[in-house]
Amino acid sequence: MRERWFTLFEQAPVGVFVFDRALFLRECNQALAKMLGSTRDRIVGLDLRKLRDQRVVPSIKAVFDGDATHYEGPYKATTSDQEVIISMRSSPLRDNGGAVILGMGVVEDITDRTHATARLQRSEAHMRRLFDAAPDGIVILDDAGRNTYVNGAMITLLERTESELLGNQLAALTSSQEDRAALTACLSATPEIDHTNLRRPPVEVRFATGRGVAVHLEVVSMPFEQEGRAGTLVFCRDVTDRKLMQARLMQADRMVAMGTLAAGVAHEINNPLAYLSANLELLSKRKLPEIRRQLGEDGAVSTQEIRDSLDKCGEMLEIAREGAARVKDIVRDLRTFSRDDERRAAVDVRRVLDACVNIAWNELRLRARVERVYGDVPTVTANESRLGQVFLNLIVNAAQSIAPGRAAENQIVLSVTQEGLDVVVLVKDTGTGITPDILPQIFEPFYTTKPAGVGTGLGLWICKGIVVGLGGHISVDETSPRGTTFRVVLPTEDHPDPAGAPRAGSSHPSPLESERLAVLFVDDETALGHAVAEALEDDFVVTVCGSGMEALERLEAGPKPAAIVCDLMMPGMTGMELFSTVKDRWPELERVFVFVTGAAFSGRAREFLSGVRNPKLEKPFDTSVIRDAIRAVTGKRGRGAS
Repeated sequence: MRERWFTLFEQAPVGVFVFDRALFLRECNQALAKMLGSTRDRIVGLDLRKLRDQRVVPSIKAVFDGDATHYEGPYKATTSDQEVIISMRSSPLRDNGGAVILGMGVVEDITDRTHATARLQRSEAHMRRLFDAAPDGIVILDDAGRNTYVNGAMITLLERTESELLGNQLAALTSSQEDRAALTACLSATPEIDHTNLRRPPVEVRFATGRGVAVHLEVVSMPFEQEGRAGTLVFCRDVTDRKLMQARLMQADRMVAMGTLAAGVAHEINNPLAYLSANLELLSKRKLPEIRRQLGEDGAVSTQEIRDSLDKCGEMLEIAREGAARVKDIVRDLRTFSRDDERRAAVDVRRVLDACVNIAWNELRLRARVERVYGDVPTVTANESRLGQVFLNLIVNAAQSIAPGRAAENQIVLSVTQEGLDVVVLVKDTGTGITPDILPQIFEPFYTTKPAGVGTGLGLWICKGIVVGLGGHISVDETSPRGTTFRVVLPTEDHPDPAGAPRAGSSHPSPLESERLAVLFVDDETALGHAVAEALEDDFVVTVCGSGMEALERLEAGPKPAAIVCDLMMPGMTGMELFSTVKDRWPELERVFVFVTGAAFSGRAREFLSGVRNPKLEKPFDTSVIRDAIRAVTGKRGRGAS
C-alpha cells in the first residue's frame, strides 16, 4: 500500500509537498522541483518560514489551525531564479485522533493559462474599445435574439439608454411589422462568403427611436460565438440621409418626366375644357334664354319645337359631361404621379400602364401607335406612384427612341402576362435600339445619351431600384436597330378587398323599402353637397353643412344621422378635427364617417387617413361610389336610423 501511494505521489501531474509543524519541507515530488527550476535535494529540508517569496507563508501556516487554504498568484523560487504563477492549495493531515500532524500542499503552474487569459482580456478590452469607437451601430445577440451588447453609436442612433436596449429583442425595436419581418429574415438567412468572413446579405430596416421617429438602418449580420454559445454580430449603418437623397433624386427625375410631358397634359386638359366651356356658355347665354322666350310666347311655338330645343340642350349637356369626365380621368392619372408616400397596396399594373399612356399621350401620338396586349393577371403589392414612375419612364424612353412624324409606321406594344407567381410587363418599341457598347451602362446612375436639359441620367437607375425593392427585376429582353424590349418582372400576392371599401362602378342594392336613411354631408363646397343630395335623393335624406362647426351644431340639436360624409380639408375646423370631436362626444358615430378629399398632400392628412378604417373617397367621384360608401357604413345599422 505504501508503494502504491508513493507511486501516485511521484507521478502526480502537479507539484506536491509535505511539511511539518516546524514548517520544514519534509518531502516533495519531482513535478514540484521541475516547476520551480530546482532539484528535490535542494528543496527538501527548506525552512518554509524563510522562503524568498513570503506571499505563500500565511497559507502554509494556517494549515496547523486546521484550515484548508488557497493561494493564487506569482511566486519567486528560493533555490533558483524561476518565476511562475501558481495555484496552491494547502490542507492539514491528521492522525487517527484527528490531531493535525503534517501539512500538504498541491501546486499547479498556471503561468501559461494566466497569460492567455490576460491576453484574451486585453483583446476583448481592445475589441470593446474599437466597437465603442466605431461610427456604426454594433449589437451582439444571443441565440434567442436578445441584445447582450450595444455600442455607443447604436445607443445614439436609437436615442435610447443602454438599459432599454440590453436584454431586449432587436426585432422589437423596428418601426413596423414589415420591418420586423425583414430583419428576422435577415438574421436567419444563410450567410454568404465574403473573403474570409461569413456574412448575411444586407437589408434596410426602419427602427423606432426613443422619440418615436423612424431611422433607416442598413443591417449586416454574421454568426458569432459568445462564451461558447452561438450568437449573432450585427452592424447597423445609418442610411436615413441616403434614403432622403434617393427620394429627392426620384422626385427630381419624376418632375423632369412630368416637365417633359407638361405641354401635352395641358393640351389634353384644354381640349375637353374648351368644348365643355363652349357648350355651357351656349346653354346659359343662348339656348336656355331661347327656351324661356319660347315658353313666354303663348301659343306662338309648338310643343315639338320646345322638345327639339330641350333635346339639343340634353345633347350639349352630355358632351359637357363627357368633357368633365375626361378632365377627371387626366387629373386622376396625374395624381398617381404626385403622391410621395411609400405605402404599398394591391395594384393592378394594367391600370397603371393606362394612366402612363394617358399622361404621355401627346409624346406618343406623333411617334407611334400604342398597342395594349393585357392578359388576366392578379394584382401586385407595390406603391402605385413608384410603379407609375417605372412604367412612365419606360414608355417615354420608348417614344423618344422613335423620330416624330411617322406614327403609322411605328408602334409601342405594352404586354402584361403572368408567368408562375410573377406578373411580367414588356414595353416593346420599334425605335433605334441600344448599341452594344452602352447596353451594360444603361442602369448606372447619371448615365444618359440624351442632350443636356432633357434627362437626369437617373431614370433607369431609379427604375431598377424601385423594381428590385418590390422583389422583382428589370432587364433589356432584346435590342437591335429595329427596336428594344424592356422586361419588368413583379411578384404577385392575393389581396382581398378591404371590408367595406367602396369601388367605382360596383353594383348597389335597390332603394330601401322603408324610410330613407339620414346622411350628413359636410363640405365647404356647398354646391357639391347639394348636387350629391339631389343625386342620392331616392335612397337618402341628405343634409348639407358648409363647415365643421355647423355640422357639430346639427349633431347637438337633432337626431343622429346614419352616415356622415365629411371633407378632410376645410377652413376653420378640418374634417380630422370634426372626427376627433364627434368620436369623443358620440363614440358610436366613429364608424359611420366617410372621408372625402381632393388630395391629402400634408403629412398630417396622410397619417390620419392611414390610421382610420373608414371608407375614403377622392374627388371627383361617381354617384355610385359615394352611394356604396354610405351603404358600407350603414349596412349594420338597420333601416331608418335617423
